[in-house]
Amino acid sequence: MIKRIKNSLKLPWACFLMYSFVTYLSPVLSHGKEISLVGEEYCPHNCQPDSTKPGYLIEIAQLIFKQAGYTVSYNIMPWSRALHGARYGEFDAVVSVGRAEALGFVFPSSTMGHARHSFYTLANSTWQYTGEESLHGVRLGAIQDYSYGTFYYRYIVPNMQQPDRVQVIRGYNGLARNLKKLASGRIDVLVEDQFVMDYYHFHKNMGVQLRLAGVADEEDLYIAFSPTNPESQHYAMLLQQGYERLQATGQLKKIVDKYFPQA
Repeated sequence: MIKRIKNSLKLPWACFLMYSFVTYLSPVLSHGKEISLVGEEYCPHNCQPDSTKPGYLIEIAQLIFKQAGYTVSYNIMPWSRALHGARYGEFDAVVSVGRAEALGFVFPSSTMGHARHSFYTLANSTWQYTGEESLHGVRLGAIQDYSYGTFYYRYIVPNMQQPDRVQVIRGYNGLARNLKKLASGRIDVLVEDQFVMDYYHFHKNMGVQLRLAGVADEEDLYIAFSPTNPESQHYAMLLQQGYERLQATGQLKKIVDKYFPQA
């Protein structure tokens, strides 16, 4: 009888030990797991991978997730491809995204960047944006699936099939290609984030003199996680908590100041 009682205790005791072991190891097992970030190059928000300055959003994410025991991979690709891949779970998150262009994605509660979507003409132009009616009569260059705040859906989408009003760039290097179109007279105006244009102008030889001609819209930028990934809520929580920690310690300012030294 005593032997049978001892044997009957072995199975639940073994189960308890196994449960405790797995529970203890669970944070260790997640340690080193890779989180994949994607986006189109949108410097200074996100720049070239594997460079000394990959973008302030990338540096923020890398530091936060490293502290949480994860590694971060980051790749650039056409914006439409990045959005589609993240939406359907091929990638974990998309970088430098506004809420309007990533409906259904999982966002941290804090914004981590800001965009000022602005119009640019050649320096000798006198055109000025005073509202959407002022765009009638000019050819606008834009990039496919960029929200430009709400401007993409307000104006670009309704006029996308009229090349005398809107011409949309698809694929890589949208800004550089739109600048070439502007310089050659194939478009009259282009729309781009002012921070991106300023950074591009400072670091590249554009070969064209530009003029700021008004603001289309402004929006907050995020790192947003795939709506199909069951880990996305957890990732967003880790990012939010880490962001608050970087703010409190002053590390956030040190990262941002590398890209906005006059800010």
